[in-house]
Amino acid sequence: MIYWALALLPAVLHPLIFMGYRRTLKSKRADVKRLMGDATTLYEDAFRRDPDDLFQQLYGIWLYVIPLAITCCLVVIAAVAVLARTGLVPAGIPGDLVQKVATIPAAAVAGIAGAFIWGLYDSVQRAQLASFTPAALHFVWLRLLLGASLAPLLVGALAAGLQTPVAFFVVAFPVSALRAFAKRFSTDRLGMQPATQSTEPPTLHHLQGLTANVIDGLAGAGVDSTEHLAHADPIDLLLRTNLTWKVIIDLIDQALLFNYVGDQIRVFRSAGIRGSVELAAVGESLKSPDVTMQQRANALIELLAGQTGTQRVSIENAIQTVADDLQVQLVAALWGTAFEGSRVEAVGYSR
Repeated sequence: MIYWALALLPAVLHPLIFMGYRRTLKSKRADVKRLMGDATTLYEDAFRRDPDDLFQQLYGIWLYVIPLAITCCLVVIAAVAVLARTGLVPAGIPGDLVQKVATIPAAAVAGIAGAFIWGLYDSVQRAQLASFTPAALHFVWLRLLLGASLAPLLVGALAAGLQTPVAFFVVAFPVSALRAFAKRFSTDRLGMQPATQSTEPPTLHHLQGLTANVIDGLAGAGVDSTEHLAHADPIDLLLRTNLTWKVIIDLIDQALLFNYVGDQIRVFRSAGIRGSVELAAVGESLKSPDVTMQQRANALIELLAGQTGTQRVSIENAIQTVADDLQVQLVAALWGTAFEGSRVEAVGYSR
């Protein structure tokens, strides 16, 4: 009885974390409905889906069933293997099976134990940051398999006394890092040269607020360039990351501007223009009946043309193109939902 309690106890930890996370899921769903407000129609026209349907596709309760079941099964098997290595074997277990378990390398057992501990840590952290997705649970059981198979390879060249502790800690690396190692290990052993191809250099670092942790979080949501971020679904990012609504809208706004002006975005910032909505507001000021606003907008355009080394007509065309961009209009509408009053109208840009 005590044996099976020890074997089954680790397997119930992830289901318990999920049960506690359900309250967070309900809060997320309520936040989506509240934040959309009057912008729901505009959002549905832009992305062709209902926000609540998106929530169900990402966080539906049934999506957690399979990864939880796989994780629990693998954890029980791993727990039985670890207990067998320590000499705890219940009555009725065939002796030859016990002998086979005893031949499992200590590094593999340490890798399994480390994978479980670090996977549990990752789940608790994700639940705390409100990003405990079904995909994150799939990575938990995948880490268990990687811990058993890769840990012995990773520590094989080390001294015998270091192999077990290093195998335990090495699986703390993200699954992507373990995958990269497996790829390098395979290509080195087989003498294969990985195919090289030209790629666009990173661009997200040009935006304000894009720290390494934020960039990693966006990568987990499938966003790894300003192009992706500019045209991303803001509700999808809200559900997949721990970023607040205001930050998400601001980052998309900055990404839209960067896609038009590139590295010159620093010049626009120095002129008080951080995002696409603010640039579009300059165009609204040009058409304002207020002469003072027209003069300020004209002076700003001349300043931007001079500092960027482009002609005035190019700046004017960029302003008009940005103002007509449907994604910019959506961001302008959603930005207002982040405040009790309409911040969009306050900056002089409304549609």
